[in-house]
Amino acid sequence: APGAPGAPGAGAESGPGAGPAGAGDAGAATAGAAPTAGTTTELRPEPPPASARTTQARRRDRGQDTIRVPLARLDELSRLIGEAGAAHARAVAALVEDLGGRAAIPADLHVLEGLLHDLQDRTSRTRMVPVARVVEPLRRAVRDVARAQGKDVRFDVAGDETELDRGILDTLADPLLHLVRNAVDHGIEPAEVRAAQGKPEQAQVRLAAAATASSVVISVGDDGRGLDLDRIRAAAAPTTTTTHAAAAADPIGLLFQPGFSTAAQVTDVSGRGVGLDVVRSTLETLSGRIDVHSEPGRGCVFTITVPLTMASVACLVLKAGGRPYAIPLDNVAATVEPQPDHRSLADVLGVPVTAPPTAGVVVTDGRRTATFAVASVVDHRGLVVRGLGRIMPPLPVVAGAALQADGSVVVVLDPAGLLDRAAEARTAADEARHAIPPANAAATPQAAGRPHRILVVDDSAVVRQTQHAVLTRAGYEVQTAVDGADALARLQEWPADLALVDVRMPVMDGLALTAALRADPRFAGIAVLIVTSRATDEDRRRGMEAGADGYVVKGTFTSDHLLDAVAGLLGQDR
Repeated sequence: APGAPGAPGAGAESGPGAGPAGAGDAGAATAGAAPTAGTTTELRPEPPPASARTTQARRRDRGQDTIRVPLARLDELSRLIGEAGAAHARAVAALVEDLGGRAAIPADLHVLEGLLHDLQDRTSRTRMVPVARVVEPLRRAVRDVARAQGKDVRFDVAGDETELDRGILDTLADPLLHLVRNAVDHGIEPAEVRAAQGKPEQAQVRLAAAATASSVVISVGDDGRGLDLDRIRAAAAPTTTTTHAAAAADPIGLLFQPGFSTAAQVTDVSGRGVGLDVVRSTLETLSGRIDVHSEPGRGCVFTITVPLTMASVACLVLKAGGRPYAIPLDNVAATVEPQPDHRSLADVLGVPVTAPPTAGVVVTDGRRTATFAVASVVDHRGLVVRGLGRIMPPLPVVAGAALQADGSVVVVLDPAGLLDRAAEARTAADEARHAIPPANAAATPQAAGRPHRILVVDDSAVVRQTQHAVLTRAGYEVQTAVDGADALARLQEWPADLALVDVRMPVMDGLALTAALRADPRFAGIAVLIVTSRATDEDRRRGMEAGADGYVVKGTFTSDHLLDAVAGLLGQDR
């Protein structure tokens, strides 16, 4: 019939009035007018549908315009760019000093600086992927849990085109999965309860993502019952060591305690006590935080904030105890005038207070806030933060370290660890005010005489600073040396009771230092504890033969183990 779709190129007739079909003839009318008898129309293949063109383009792009690159290679590239930027900054600083001002620096160096910043930014973006990458597993989890519990739940998503570092998003996959399962299991009420409250029978779980200048914010919310704070307090009593005062002040914080659960029985989804504490600890490794907002009867929202990329983290650089430290800028709520009741950051870190405070830094993890007095605020800058790996045992207030433009190392502090330390200090102070000392209380080592002195000898600035913090916080007097020769020079003026000695160091290594200490009567009484990454039996044998009193391997012990070893060599009890 006229107007019916023909089969181009097949020689089919189009109906009465159509011309003879054959090579070069069209058996169908062209768009816009019907063909008249005896005329022919040029045969042109129909263009493929838009969806087919898109698929073909994607296949062509994958074959010609994209390549697969291992993430490790991108990490290495980012590291090299960061080191190039630091080297450039050192060169500029040297020229400023030699030429008498930044205005005298050649223009090409300013251009190079801009290019390095641009290169760092573009390299970071090569790791970016959309949040949509993890949406489908979350959608399946909502559907499966809802079906198992007989609930009708709709899963809505907004902002899934938001991009962030692939490594961060992959790390967030499990925490997000736990949050959406929790929302269906704990948050959404049964249908009959919703109906009695006048709510729609179909509940909603919503995932939303958005980016700021340096962060990505991802929220998981529901329109369910909200948090039952009384039930949380009741469930916390037999399962946590949290004080009643803390439970009353921050009941939501109890959700993040290890082993905590409000479930009445163990199921495939809940009741095992493994959940939000893992979510929080995972976020801490990303320098992120989680906020909770709940309204009874209207629902609950968990909001995760993480850095846009781990390649460069925006940090506030400050000074405490004469040393620079950095705190992720997303965890800094404000800087204020220092007040007498502010907790000294130097005290929290266990380093000497070398200058009066000039500022207070308000640190938050979304649930808690504390203000720390610092000697000064330097500036805020992007830092390429690296984990300590096996260099040091895990330290509760240290998130990592970064190389500054002048080549020095700055320790990046963990906000959650700082807040934990501040809370512990407040609790200890409260207990001390109410405690009655026993009549026969023994004198502390500090009361009986000077604290034990410890010399930390290591060519790594990160190791020196972190060991210094651990030991000073434990009540020891601590000094540091960069190698064996430096250690011998310091011991001439500052006799120590114990030396923590690395093995591999320039100028004079740890084994040579240990042998020199044992050969000199002035230093024969100094205990030597070798702390090294060299873990073979041969390394241990050589260390003990050189005269060491103890030998521990980095990365296989915690700060408590280190303090136990130190106390044992000094004849103390811990």
